[in-house]
Amino acid sequence: YIYNGIDPETYSSLNKREEKRNFFLSLGDTKPIKGHKLAIELAKEIGEDMGLDLVIAGEPCYDVSREYFEREISPRIDIDFSSNNDKRKFLREIEKGNGLGKGRVIYFGSANDKEKSILLRYARFTQFLGNLEVPGNIEACPNVPLESILSGTPVLGVKGSVTEELVDEGITGFNICLLYTSD
Repeated sequence: YIYNGIDPETYSSLNKREEKRNFFLSLGDTKPIKGHKLAIELAKEIGEDMGLDLVIAGEPCYDVSREYFEREISPRIDIDFSSNNDKRKFLREIEKGNGLGKGRVIYFGSANDKEKSILLRYARFTQFLGNLEVPGNIEACPNVPLESILSGTPVLGVKGSVTEELVDEGITGFNICLLYTSD
């Protein structure tokens, strides 16, 4: 056992592929090491063609997070469901399978364990691309990929990051490698 504050029962579900909805999830504090900006770029690039929305669940908790959110995230949000009434309505729509898959960036705001478990249950995958935005092995034991794997939701991670140790390639997710070229 790794005692990291995650109760496996919170995220374990009978998660079937047919329950997945047309969105992927970007979860965590809105700071660069969480990869939200890259997730937005991915959603804008492939979301409409593949019928996927991006749901961002997290909020800026620190000064650096607020600056990043205001500069990189907020201007790209298509729909804001961060008020409590909107969150409940949105989660009901997710559970019904309504209105998703149009290539939009949807901001959920902070999510408690119950809300996260619903989002994780229905997400096609969670992204953990922070290492592409901020180089280096930035989190030693990240909760997001662990919660996602416990939920039966694949993780999209980065080769050379901690997700390489957590993800069983092709089974619990994928680790990508991008080649950088200089101009």
